[in-house]
Amino acid sequence: PGVVWMGEPMRPALERHGEQFALVLDLGSDAPSRLYREVREIAAQTFWSTRGSVLAALSQAAAAANEALFRHNRRVEARERYRGALCCAALRAEEAFVLLVGPACAGALSEGGLELHPGQETPPLGAWPFPDPIAVYIPFGPETVLLLAAHPIHRWVTPDALQQVLAREALEDILDGLEQLTGEDSLTALVVRWSEAAPAPAPSPRPREKASTPLPSVTVLAPPPPAEAQALPEETYPEEAPGFYPTPGIPATAPSPGQERAPGETFIPRIHPAGEKRPVLAAALANAAHTTAAGARRVGHALASGAASLQRGMRTLFRRTLPGRERRRVVPRRAYRPPPPENRRLMAALALFILLLVAAVTAGAWGRYGRDLAHNRMLSQARQHAQEAQRASDPAIARSHWESVLAILADDNHPDAVALRTEAQSALDRMDGILRTPSVPLEDLGPSFAARRMAVGNGWIFLLEIRADNRYLHRLSEGPDEILLNDPGLIDIAWNQPVRGLTRKALFILGTGGRLWTYDLAWPENPRRAPFVSPPGGNEPVAISTYGDRLYLLDPTANQIWRYIPREDGEFARGPEAYFAAVAPRQLAIARDMAIDGNIYVLSTDGTLARYLNGAPVPFTVAGIPGAAFRPIALAVDPALTDGPVYLADAAEGRVVVLRATGEFCAQLRPQAGTWEGIQTLALSETGDALYLLAGGRIYRVEIPSLPCR
Repeated sequence: PGVVWMGEPMRPALERHGEQFALVLDLGSDAPSRLYREVREIAAQTFWSTRGSVLAALSQAAAAANEALFRHNRRVEARERYRGALCCAALRAEEAFVLLVGPACAGALSEGGLELHPGQETPPLGAWPFPDPIAVYIPFGPETVLLLAAHPIHRWVTPDALQQVLAREALEDILDGLEQLTGEDSLTALVVRWSEAAPAPAPSPRPREKASTPLPSVTVLAPPPPAEAQALPEETYPEEAPGFYPTPGIPATAPSPGQERAPGETFIPRIHPAGEKRPVLAAALANAAHTTAAGARRVGHALASGAASLQRGMRTLFRRTLPGRERRRVVPRRAYRPPPPENRRLMAALALFILLLVAAVTAGAWGRYGRDLAHNRMLSQARQHAQEAQRASDPAIARSHWESVLAILADDNHPDAVALRTEAQSALDRMDGILRTPSVPLEDLGPSFAARRMAVGNGWIFLLEIRADNRYLHRLSEGPDEILLNDPGLIDIAWNQPVRGLTRKALFILGTGGRLWTYDLAWPENPRRAPFVSPPGGNEPVAISTYGDRLYLLDPTANQIWRYIPREDGEFARGPEAYFAAVAPRQLAIARDMAIDGNIYVLSTDGTLARYLNGAPVPFTVAGIPGAAFRPIALAVDPALTDGPVYLADAAEGRVVVLRATGEFCAQLRPQAGTWEGIQTLALSETGDALYLLAGGRIYRVEIPSLPCR
């Protein structure tokens, strides 16, 4: 049912003269014959009625077939939907134009060999509203064999095997060969062989010049039809009947209703000459008889209706005239229902409820209208301030306008207000050098947790906790919190780079009374007490730091920084040397912290910061830090970057301030929202790309963004 071969019909389009149409369609073995017939008839009619080029006609035919199948699939359930492949061709004297939709295939065997055109991976027929066909042009020569298949035969057999089958002499041998190649798979195909000699074309009812087209030998190879489908008649188009155009004044007689015509017989009306009078008189008599009969029928209907009315009236008259009592229809009356007693309290309560409901609805509507009006007014004011800030050339004036925008829209969560508030905050951040960076919380130690120092190394976080009665050294990693050491005399900790006697990085722990512990995985006992010589004078230092293989102690009482050089075994068992060989600066008396990157930065308790190099002070002036309050409590530097940025933990505004090596402001780091409230200490990662903060009893990891001073 899926193969069509048609010659030129009676009334084709002007450009379709001299063409032949072939179609091979496969919708699956379970598709009904009705669907096959509908799709192929629509494709054939569309091809022969389309004007223009042959490719346009083939494209329109493929689109019509796809639309018919797609429309069918949309009307039925999923199990009754079908998709398939289509191969249609228009053949002329020496050429063929083929269109492939879905997994179809076309091939031609000529003197030059086998030319195979497999369809690409295009959507099957009926899967989409619009098909994606592939056009193929095949020229013909003597003894050319054309194969049109609605199956991907190129996937089943090799081109050499297919060429051997198509090269056989008899068409029956070709069919047998194709059946052997496909095996148990079903195949719907059309085989056409072109020969030089062909019979003369049959005469047409209407004179028309035709191109002498050699007729091919056509053989159809198709799978057996489904069990419920019946054999379809061969596609034929009836011969065109002669036109009948009645002439005014010359009546034409039609065949009588009872007359039977043989199948295929064409009715040709008989036309009488104009001079003959008998047909005109006969027609007039027939019309008069028809009119008389119609009038008689109408009179008969009227008489029958009048007789029926008379019969009903006589029956009623006799019934009322004869003795007896006529029954009257009794219409029941409704019982009297007195009005219900009046409940004044209920009516008053109902009226009060209605009044309150109206008042509540009115108040809600006016409140909503008032909120909308207030929102629009505040949004308009904020937009005016934003425009003024964008036009202002003075940063101070622009800052005041942006701050006004934030103050006006502080409690407005409308999307427009949130967007304008975000714009204002971004503008202020740019003016203040604020870089919003994501902070990842790592551990929650509780809001009462207080720490003196934090150190980061080898994937661990070390915290020196300060309590009223004792001090604890914590080590935090992916596992639970571990206390390495507890001693009330613990002063400070510092992470050291590898040196001569230490095979790995180690943590130095400074205690009172000239005690020093090291935490090194190379030793079986950790932490272990290391040999150490106290600084001169017996004073207690306040901070410890390392740089390279050297150890530094900050001694405010002696107004000095002591430097220790390790022995060959890596122990600091020799006495220290003074960092300031001449006169030491006086501000060391209030020093609280220090960090070293080649330069020594000293932070004092009053928030001042000093820089020293080779035992001498270096000009360092802190300037340009935005904000009303600035109270640094800890600092950190990257030992791998000499004259690199200095990171300060600002407890006043919960931020990290970044300074250049000269003391000028570089940037400030803040979280995405809010501040790091209650910041206590900070430490730099070993790679220098992240900061670790302790704020509000929580440990955060902060990625350092791109800085202009780094």
